Amino acid sequence: MTIHRAATPISVTHPDLAAQMLAPFDPSAFAADSDEPVWWRGPIGHIWCATVAERVAGQGCPWCSRIQVPVDGRSLADLHPEVAAEATGWDPSLVSSGSRVPMPWTCAECRTRWTAEVRARANGHRPCPTCSAQERHPLTETHPGLAAEMMAPFDPDDYTHGSKAKVRWRGPVGHEWEATVANRVKGSGCPVCAHGAGARARKSPEPGATLADLYPTVAAEADGWDPREYRAKSSARRPWLCATCGHRWNATIYSRTQRSGCPACAIERRRKHSSTPSG
Repeated sequence: MTIHRAATPISVTHPDLAAQMLAPFDPSAFAADSDEPVWWRGPIGHIWCATVAERVAGQGCPWCSRIQVPVDGRSLADLHPEVAAEATGWDPSLVSSGSRVPMPWTCAECRTRWTAEVRARANGHRPCPTCSAQERHPLTETHPGLAAEMMAPFDPDDYTHGSKAKVRWRGPVGHEWEATVANRVKGSGCPVCAHGAGARARKSPEPGATLADLYPTVAAEADGWDPREYRAKSSARRPWLCATCGHRWNATIYSRTQRSGCPACAIERRRKHSSTPSG
């Protein structure tokens, strides 16, 4: 530690800076030209390392220096007054709502203090951690429809809507896949059905060209989906229910139109054929 005993310390020459120096560093042991790096805490709570000489020369908080100055009407106070009311130790009218700088906040309800990016707060994220913990309801309460699709051994009562845990799901038509709870809540659905939806969007069936129009017998075995929404040559893989034996299986729509039938019935036919005595 560089100590200039003969020089006047910054506790005398620069008392405002001295008040920002963090323990165990002692401002009475440093002169204004000291090149010793020490730790500082700024007026609103940011912490960083810099030499005394750099601070005396005018270097301030590196976090605050990144704050975006708002254009007229685009400050946090203008666009999000309720969030701005929780700003602690700084003026939200001088900060853009899109600033990525972490700033201190005080909850208007429970008075908890925490730090979060301005942009995150403006977008509805990073609320009071204390209040959020008290409001963590299980998926069965917040999203019962999704909870019903979660497969055992995973229990929807053990997960909240923002969980990043990857669990297994079974969709309305029987497809199974893995995804995080948070992604499902954001709108992520069955990847197989999504592929089919994309195929429909790219090639919507023309009147008279749907699977139901051209292959009504095949369409009658559609299990949980509407064959009128698909072209007969669609590559979408969909679930089917055999009208003869009740077997369920998945196959592309196009393969069904090419005489691909129930695999269980096919096995039974081969079994009967092999057991028939040859003449």
